Amino acid sequence: MIYFVFGGSASGKSEYAENLAVSCGDGCRSGGLLYAATMRNDSPEAGTRIRKHQEQRREKGFLLYEVQSLSALREIPRAHTVLLDCLSGFAANVMFSGENLRKIGESDKMTAENRDRLFRGLRISLREEIGEGLRSLSERCENLVIVSDAVFSDGTVFSPETETYIRLMGDLWRMTAQYADSVTEVVFGLPVKVK
Repeated sequence: MIYFVFGGSASGKSEYAENLAVSCGDGCRSGGLLYAATMRNDSPEAGTRIRKHQEQRREKGFLLYEVQSLSALREIPRAHTVLLDCLSGFAANVMFSGENLRKIGESDKMTAENRDRLFRGLRISLREEIGEGLRSLSERCENLVIVSDAVFSDGTVFSPETETYIRLMGDLWRMTAQYADSVTEVVFGLPVKVK
């Protein structure tokens, strides 16, 4: 089963997804629950959130696996139930690192047409690579719980790279919702079943 859980920042989506994953993994052998963490610990705020999430899941029996790149996504070991928290953070890690970050940095020197072409191509390639990684992961587990932040409701004017990221997340959400067996939005800690 594939479960897609989304919501705004601090909506309770991670706690809901953790409990869902634990319920899916009830009765599985030791090592059957894997927490695929995507958040980089690169600021005091990130460290605080990571510690909060670790405390929430301390007694839930998860094995931790850090996933901050496409190669790490492809290497997640087989498990009964995998909780990927979160898709939006993972996509940002991939889009804004390595060669992609270099290309984004050079985009300011390009004509508007070439910059648009660069970002369109980047979005399409990342959509395909991340999508393939998620499909492959879903084949290596009985249950996959994918968590994502809602990134579509802030601001009105964005830089080209931020606009590309938001469009990439729209692509990934549509794809994930299409393949998921269950789609739930968490609003103020309350699950709202979408599919």
